[in-house]
Formats: sequence, structure tokens, C-alpha cells
Amino acid sequence: MPVRVVLVGPRGGANVGAVCRAIKNMGAGDLAIVSGTFDWEEARRMAVHAGDVLRGARTVEKLSEAVSGCSLVVGTTCRRGQLRARADDIAAVAAELAAGRARLGGPIGLVFGSEDTGLENEEVLACHRLAYVPTSSTYPSLNLAQAVAISLYELRRAFLGGGRLPHPGGCEEALEPVADAAAVEAMLQALEAALVEIGFLRERGGEPVMAAIRSVLTRAGADRREVRIFHGIARQIRWFAEGGHEVIRRKRERGEKLR
Repeated sequence: MPVRVVLVGPRGGANVGAVCRAIKNMGAGDLAIVSGTFDWEEARRMAVHAGDVLRGARTVEKLSEAVSGCSLVVGTTCRRGQLRARADDIAAVAAELAAGRARLGGPIGLVFGSEDTGLENEEVLACHRLAYVPTSSTYPSLNLAQAVAISLYELRRAFLGGGRLPHPGGCEEALEPVADAAAVEAMLQALEAALVEIGFLRERGGEPVMAAIRSVLTRAGADRREVRIFHGIARQIRWFAEGGHEVIRRKRERGEKLR
């Protein structure tokens, strides 16, 4: 199953070891750990027969490094808030991902926050989709390893038994692959800078609006061509704001083509 589990700031070695077991149980891909401060020996003991997953884990300092090469990044959260309102049931997210698997050019990054705080707002904004496990409202927070196991189970079930069958004409094979996370993030940052340049977004306090824009542009998993188009739009906006409008005005006055 093309899933990379990403743990951001894990603190419990037992949790990390149990996560390794869940990854192997559910046939997921690999593990990446961002700024972990846990007991590796405790993790090794808890991993038992999934020690190979722990040994193969990639340790990095930034979330962007952990999800590099991923086609889609799904963050998990049980907290509420304006930036997390777009979160959906993990089963629904899994079904959607399974239906679009033919377009995935890289693994799905499944991101979990630390045991005590979960994902911070900055990390939430870096995720293309958000998912939650529909637990009881009386005690909604799951143990880290439990959350990973349930999420991977839903993904495995969707990928093995759900999703959309290939088109009989084979047209899905011609679809442009989904752009990787780094390319999408670069495009979104360029677009944000352009929208700040023209005054659509405030330099400070524009995060909720940009979060909504991010949600719209990443919901369906933009392909490489779509990312290039939006990158081009961002460049054109900045060019126009920096004086390009005068070039366009003069061309129109002379009856020349704009492009």
C-alpha cells in the first residue's frame, strides 16, 4: 500500500514501536520521523517483529523533508478550529484516495502529531487533506499508535476492496500523474505571495483565507500540469502588479496580441 506514515515530534518509544507494528500489519510503505525525542531501545522492544520498519525509518528535522516525494499529504486531527474545519472522516478520505489511486505518482503521506499536542497549525496548513477518526465526544483523543492503526486499516480496506474500477477504455492510464507534495507546496507559496502582492491577502492574519484556498486546490489532488498552470497564474499576477499592466495597456492600444 503506497502510504508513508509520518510522525511529528513523537515522545514515547512504546508508541513508535507500536506504530511500526501497525505499519507492517497493514502492509503500508515506510516510516518517517520528524524531530523525535523518544527512547529508541524502548521502540525496538515494542516493535517486536516489525524491527525492520524501525531500522528503515527516515529521521528528519522538517515536515517538508518527511513528505518530499509524496503525491498527497493527509494530516490527522481530533481538535476543532477554523483551520481544521475541512477535516473529514478517515473512512471517507480513504475511499476518495482509493478511487484516485491510478493518478498517484508517489506515496500518500499520512501525518500524525505528537502525543500531547497533535499537529500544530503550521503543520496542518502543510497538509492537503485532513482526516479524523470518529471517536466518542466524551474522550475523542486516541493513543498515537491506535490512531495510526485505525487510519491504516481504513486505507487498506479501501485500497483492497473499495475504490473505482479502471475504465474499460483504459483512459485512466493517460491521466497526468498527481504532482508531488513539494511541487504543490511551492505552487501554493507562490500563489500566496502573489495574492499578498495585490492586496487580496493581508500580510498578517490572512491564514484562514489561504487555508480555504489550499483546501480547494488540493482537495482533488492537483496533477503536474494543473500545478504548472497555477504557478504560471501566480507569476502573471506578480508581473502584472509590478508594472506589467502598462505593457498590456500599450499592446491593447496598438491592437497587438497579449500572448
